[in-house]
Amino acid sequence: MCPISALVPRKVGAVLQTPEELIADARVAGPADAEQVTATVTAAFASDPVWSWAVGGEDPADIAAMSQLWRLFVDEAFRYEWVWQLPGAAAMSLWIPPGGTELSLAAESGLDEFLATTFPRTADRIRAINTAFERARPHDRSHFYLSLLAAHPRHRGDGLGMALLRHNLQFIDDLGEPAYLESTNPANLVRYASVGFEYLAQFQIGANGPVVTTMWRPAGDER
Repeated sequence: MCPISALVPRKVGAVLQTPEELIADARVAGPADAEQVTATVTAAFASDPVWSWAVGGEDPADIAAMSQLWRLFVDEAFRYEWVWQLPGAAAMSLWIPPGGTELSLAAESGLDEFLATTFPRTADRIRAINTAFERARPHDRSHFYLSLLAAHPRHRGDGLGMALLRHNLQFIDDLGEPAYLESTNPANLVRYASVGFEYLAQFQIGANGPVVTTMWRPAGDER
């Protein structure tokens, strides 16, 4: 992935901005940004090895269903004000801070019904993913959890997602906290390692499903 300084300018709306300007304008997203942020996640994860398997492919109807799931997680994350975006939602990140949960108790209690309605063919696969993620996540150590990191496909290769991640990690380092993620795409492992994440473990979804890698980034004073 290119260093930020080597990236070409991009047009966001009617304004031409350099990648440096985009990163400088990174901000916490709120409910008014939910639709645009969700659109970026949906587009970015449409061909993801784990999530495309979860819905059975990349059919437009399946992608539309996944958009509803991403919207649920985005809306729930607004409880913590740790959803970040670049202008135009060119890239976004969704963090769960120490002690937080991805879903509220109300959303968690309605999740099975939501999955059964939204994913009539593959709800069991998504439940298996959620269960595997929950089991793998460290519950005995305080940390920031990177639930989602995405750059819109039109910015793929520009390095904006990783630039936003580095931006976020500066704040997390200032707070003295470690960070944790699950990588659903092997192509991203080297990128995450470049910003201090270390291999933790791997697990497979189901008997014949895709492989997920978990990674841990120690707090600044531990590196």
